[in-house]
Amino acid sequence: MNAAQRPPLAAVLIALAAAVWTIYDARQRRAPSYWYLIILLAPAGPLIYLVVVRWLGLTLAPGSAAQGPSALTGLAQADALERAEKYLPAERLYREILAETPESQPALHGLARCRMGAGAAREAVAILEGILTKDRTYGDYSAALDYADALWESGDRSDAIEVLERLSELSGRLNHRLALAHYLELSGQRERALSEIKAGMALSESWSPAEREQNQRWLDHAQQMLQELTPSD
Repeated sequence: MNAAQRPPLAAVLIALAAAVWTIYDARQRRAPSYWYLIILLAPAGPLIYLVVVRWLGLTLAPGSAAQGPSALTGLAQADALERAEKYLPAERLYREILAETPESQPALHGLARCRMGAGAAREAVAILEGILTKDRTYGDYSAALDYADALWESGDRSDAIEVLERLSELSGRLNHRLALAHYLELSGQRERALSEIKAGMALSESWSPAEREQNQRWLDHAQQMLQELTPSD
């Protein structure tokens, strides 16, 4: 490239300053790593970043209202930690998400599970009540099941059983009846527990082959519970 083809020094300095500033801004916003490649390698990379992130706000920090790729990544990481019972780091991630988006139901649900795992069942009850007030079927009823567990662990055992009774009536699902039977047995109501298990198993008589296959593990669990609770002769 000869001197006539070289870009003016001022343009080079401006481009360099723009790249430095956008990289700094991306770090402050905890932008996904691919933005650094765009800024450094793409033609007009800093301008693209400025328009998309600063102006349109489409790529924000984990937990942002936009629920962009980084938000989904943050939730996925937190959920994976929670499933691995690494409650403290999971809780930190959930709280970071909620600092940006206080109404994030997935993050609230995850936080409640972490508080349960940490032995703070009463805190989990309060969080789950907020979720269920907005949507009693949230998470395909998983929040309702967690709510019953949290109530039981916090000492509100009659309330936990009442929640599961209503849930069983509402959903008609075998696994919900089995959860109810489990807590009935723990509370000393063995006959009621047996009745719920048998009623749940009777549901399978009207199932299609596909429904039976989908619920086979719950049928197996119901049979196991029935054997354990039935007095031997």
